[in-house]
Amino acid sequence: DLARDQGLDVLQFTPVAEVAKGFYSEVPVNLKLRGSYHDVALFFDAVGRLPRIVNIGQLRMGQPTVVAGRTTLNVDCRTTTFRFVDK
Repeated sequence: DLARDQGLDVLQFTPVAEVAKGFYSEVPVNLKLRGSYHDVALFFDAVGRLPRIVNIGQLRMGQPTVVAGRTTLNVDCRTTTFRFVDK
């Protein structure tokens, strides 16, 4: 929802298996988005303001296209948040 709120099209949302790291687990999700560079920057800023830690990595931006005078990019990235593991 956060990506859509920033004007991005969510093309793919793919949860990936959690990775146990001892007392916590990494919870990764692969994203494919489309939108303007400005919209992508607003999305990253909004992610940084979330009350929980969310990292964005494996970022790839490319395939610019111009539609109705607006340049859009395809964006692939992996978001990772973390979960406490209660034993």
